[in-house]
Amino acid sequence: MSMRHHDGNALAGSLREVFAVDLTSASHRCPDCGRRGAVATLRVYLDAPGTVARCPGCDAVILRFVRGPGRAWLDLHGTVEIALPEEMDTDKVDADDPRVERVAALLREAAETHHRVYRIADGDDPDWASWYADWLIRLSELPDILGAPPVRSALVYLLVRLDKEYTTTPPDEPWESYYARAMLAANR
Repeated sequence: MSMRHHDGNALAGSLREVFAVDLTSASHRCPDCGRRGAVATLRVYLDAPGTVARCPGCDAVILRFVRGPGRAWLDLHGTVEIALPEEMDTDKVDADDPRVERVAALLREAAETHHRVYRIADGDDPDWASWYADWLIRLSELPDILGAPPVRSALVYLLVRLDKEYTTTPPDEPWESYYARAMLAANR
């Protein structure tokens, strides 16, 4: 087996085949060391017989995923639990919460910065959500406002989902406030 590992985002496609949700933002708990973290933080080995995900704290096997002709096997015996995030209810975050405006201001700043960076393409960037997530996590105060840095893949997924929601059925508030309330709801 190769000692090169990937992060838990490498599991996204395999787990989506079994579950109807993206499990990389779900949390897990290791039975050996008790460490909790997002599935995206697991060390994933793709060169093993099948896919093996190990705890980054103690290297215990958390899950195995193997494909065969016409079927797939998922072994979760190496985890105590996998907690799926509930659907985000933005109404649970009061619009008057001062953090909403702080996060909304960061989103406006990210949009302005992104447009400047991509001005030669008139702001067009098919991978905009990845850029925003990187900027928000690495170059803004978002981790301080949330109390911890969000998992990058979860933030990318959330941004794309919010974009689809907002453009399909625009709520009665600016996009930055809508996104901010959802980001706060997702990171409680």
